[in-house]
Amino acid sequence: MTKKIIVYADPFAQESLASIKKAFHSTEGEVEVWHGATGKEALMILEVLLNKGTLPCLVVLSKDMPLMDGRQTAIRIRSHRDFRDLPIVMLTKNKGSEDQQFSEAWDVEMVTRPSSKNLERTLRPIADRSLKMSPLKISA
Repeated sequence: MTKKIIVYADPFAQESLASIKKAFHSTEGEVEVWHGATGKEALMILEVLLNKGTLPCLVVLSKDMPLMDGRQTAIRIRSHRDFRDLPIVMLTKNKGSEDQQFSEAWDVEMVTRPSSKNLERTLRPIADRSLKMSPLKISA
């Protein structure tokens, strides 16, 4: 089964999207990057994938998204029985104590958003780790 990675970035972050796609490029199999510009789009994409009988190996959220920010989106993902175990990485401008508390409470890996040219290097270890994981099973 194809592993899918879902990426949610700010709607104006096309440069970042290209870096993320490079970071998750794999020679071990096909990797699809699904992009949504808002938290609501992220949740809709997860539902589409669930209806197709698959789940992503990683969800990458921007903390600052319109309509539903990364935190609200992560909480909604963690509250859904089929999505609660998905690995989530959240890109943030800076990590404060509030981000650390959120990270621990909701099992979300917080990553300080580097410049676009360093984003690929920052996400590569996360990509390598995520692509090695077995696909999650959908609850019956």
